[in-house]
Amino acid sequence: MSDERIVAVRSVGFCSGLPEVVLAALARISARVQQRAGATIQLEGDPAAQMYIVAQGCVKILRVGTNGREQILNIIGPGSHFNTVPMFDGGPCPANAEAMTDVLLLALPRAPLLALLGEHPALAHALLAELSSRLRHMVNLVDELALHSVQGRLAG
Repeated sequence: MSDERIVAVRSVGFCSGLPEVVLAALARISARVQQRAGATIQLEGDPAAQMYIVAQGCVKILRVGTNGREQILNIIGPGSHFNTVPMFDGGPCPANAEAMTDVLLLALPRAPLLALLGEHPALAHALLAELSSRLRHMVNLVDELALHSVQGRLAG
């Protein structure tokens, strides 16, 4: 296992404060994935076998409408993770992911990740807290978009 993987795992928000043994275990189950700028990392609807940590570079998370129009959901960089929810619900990839620059990712496969969550409750709690924060942000965003006028959103 390389120090590069431990450094990448340590940089992820939900990993801050976790014991070194947990960080090392996450790094141990990870696999390095390198992609060139413009490469498709995953497609919405594909089976989700792993979540990803961005170690280097930028990734665009997007959905494409039936009319071909792209909606960018997020642009993420080092220390971010994506394709996390399917690790828990077993569903498909919820969005496309595309490398905006050359990227280095760590792929965390579902079964070993779930095993680690069972072995290390602190990891499970940390990830649950981060996912809860994302959910709260999304609820607030839906509220703002659905319940406030464009003028009100711009003024606020």
